[in-house]
Amino acid sequence: MIAAGAIGFAFGLLTMSLGGGIAVGIIFILVFDGFLSFIPGAEDYSYGQLSRDLSNGITGVGETQNGLVAASVGTILWCLVLIAPDWIRFRNSDLK
Repeated sequence: MIAAGAIGFAFGLLTMSLGGGIAVGIIFILVFDGFLSFIPGAEDYSYGQLSRDLSNGITGVGETQNGLVAASVGTILWCLVLIAPDWIRFRNSDLK
């Protein structure tokens, strides 16, 4: 999925390493998202739930907690929240 690639790209910018970006991205998607789902009320807005809802909404298979528009906006916001500060840091430190 493109969003998972964007998450890996964000963590690649943060760690300044391809391998580090892949590893931290996988940890974010598999581990952090699971911990976030333990918070009451936050499980509907976690990256994993929103990306599942987006996939289910596009294919029409399975049930969703959020609508297609909310899942699209939420997934994009998760990606932007992770990419924006890392891109600013990368631009200021490496692109002088």
